[in-house]
Amino acid sequence: MKDYLKLIIVLVCSCFYSCGQAQQDSGTSLPEPQIRAGVAKLSGKILAPVPAQVSLNLRFQNPVTAHESIYKTIPDGDGRFYFEVPIECSKALASVVAPGYGGTFVTLSSDVETHIEIHIETDGVSLAKTDHNRWLSPLDEKSYGKEIVPRFVSKTGETKSLYEMSPEAYADESVTFMKERIDYALRGAVLSNTGRIFISNELTLLYLRGRLLTYTENMEAAQLVPKELDASYYSFLKQFQLDNPLYLYNSDFSLVMQRILSAKGLNIPAISDTPVHEWLSSVKSILAELLGFASGQFYDLLAAHAYVKQFNDESEPLSVKQKENITAYYQEGEIAKILLRRNEEIIKIAEGKTGVFVRETPAVPNSELMNAIISRYKGKVIVVDFWTTWCGPCLSAMEQIKPLKSELKDKGVIFVYLTNPSSSQPEWNKTIKNIDGEHYYLTKEEWNTLMDQFDFTGIPSYLIYDGQDSLKHKFTAYPGEKKMKEFILQ
Repeated sequence: MKDYLKLIIVLVCSCFYSCGQAQQDSGTSLPEPQIRAGVAKLSGKILAPVPAQVSLNLRFQNPVTAHESIYKTIPDGDGRFYFEVPIECSKALASVVAPGYGGTFVTLSSDVETHIEIHIETDGVSLAKTDHNRWLSPLDEKSYGKEIVPRFVSKTGETKSLYEMSPEAYADESVTFMKERIDYALRGAVLSNTGRIFISNELTLLYLRGRLLTYTENMEAAQLVPKELDASYYSFLKQFQLDNPLYLYNSDFSLVMQRILSAKGLNIPAISDTPVHEWLSSVKSILAELLGFASGQFYDLLAAHAYVKQFNDESEPLSVKQKENITAYYQEGEIAKILLRRNEEIIKIAEGKTGVFVRETPAVPNSELMNAIISRYKGKVIVVDFWTTWCGPCLSAMEQIKPLKSELKDKGVIFVYLTNPSSSQPEWNKTIKNIDGEHYYLTKEEWNTLMDQFDFTGIPSYLIYDGQDSLKHKFTAYPGEKKMKEFILQ
């Protein structure tokens, strides 16, 4: 299955492809975003013909809280729609998605309302008009998706198996190959200057997150024993200039921050109730030489992400002491406002939590495994979710369904989560802490049997059983909160 982030790159990059000389010459640099706890307004119109019963989602990654925001609306009879949403920067890149059709990207701003007009056709969504996104050049995402992204993803040429290398050689080889891969992907593409900057940053951060900062996880996923890392492994970080403010536009930047905080060998401590300046002092003793700088916005963001890690890993709101520490360090600054705003959301999520339960897989023939699992929950509606820790769409769906799970917590609905050894055991143990429900870690053979049994070829995939153990629904890909609720309750 295609990774969700690769699909995001296809869409994002498509916004920058320049189809004409006028676009190519317009703008030489991206406007630098400023961290700001603001509100963005987006109004628009779907140009005729407007598809029947179409809905729209507005999606974007938040750079401070590492949270993917998803907002939904139903256009009126004339195709007009409106969003008013909180954002964390003065400017943010967002996707407007029509489920079942595709999406297009726009720039949100906390300073001025954005107005767009879009076409929705059977082969995709396209941006027909926008008022102030001059640096964002719309393009034919279908033609772009057949050029740059596939070239980046599919380029081969590693001279040696990664599994034969020492960690240091693995890092050196990966950095060299990353540069070759980006150059190869962009070679010959007609791009605006701003487009080339953004795409290079996006691909760089994707590679940093998915290859260099996940050495241990990659080895474990391949069921190999990774070599132990120490801080010296991360000397490659200096080449990535992580104090670049333009990274705030990129969806992977916040994920890179989270990876750094949990990286094996760096041993960065949890922030807990430690005053921010004390925590940063210890962190700088680890990171400053590796990063090539010892001050600046990056470190303020990293401290914010230390609190966010608590939100994401544990759904644990801030303690009284932590709120005092945030106020003492950030004063009345924007990062403090954003963290405290997100804390209120985490409090609401925590109120709806029902518990995480790890279960032993029933000792039955693989062909009888699903019957044995659902028999444990007699008389309950059961939602079975096939997922892995590395599956972007799976994790995104779990975020989207949280409000629905909270709504259904007293209605006798059981959520069962199945994964396989491609999710390393340590990563799985960490990830499920934030996923209420019944969890099973299957063997490769058990997983393959169930996937074949239900004709699943991708994830996330779902089974929904009624209270009499009868299978009511079977489908792949999260259908949205409204449809999921219908499937569960009908």
